[in-house]
Amino acid sequence: MAFRGLVRYGIAFTLILAAANVYGQVDFSRGTRETDRFSNKDKEIEKKIRTLPKRPMIEMEKSVVGLEEQKFFVKKIDLAGCVSLSPDAFSSLIKNYENREVALSELKDLAGEIEKEYSRRGIEAVVSVPSDSPKDQTVTLQVLEGGI
Repeated sequence: MAFRGLVRYGIAFTLILAAANVYGQVDFSRGTRETDRFSNKDKEIEKKIRTLPKRPMIEMEKSVVGLEEQKFFVKKIDLAGCVSLSPDAFSSLIKNYENREVALSELKDLAGEIEKEYSRRGIEAVVSVPSDSPKDQTVTLQVLEGGI
């Protein structure tokens, strides 16, 4: 009985393999033509996407540039959120930006310098610059220290 079952499975397996060879794709160029057809459609779609008109962003870019280049007088710069280090540790960096007119881009540079100083001391920190003009000629930079 077991032998008959093996023979039946063997015959069925042989028929499946034969059918796969008969119905398999023999013309390889046809298969590649079909994939080329789909890849050409992708290229056409990309071409259409690239030719879509872009929204005018010129006015918005001008307003952002205008904000960064607008200077305002800064009498004092405070650091909020300093936990690991005292704000006095950054006084040598901060004094270069106090008691003079400063642009927003310069404050971002100062924030980058403070972040580098934190990094040099082995502490990860992010310093954010307020986007609005200072109140009472005082700018407060927010420090967010990271820890594991």
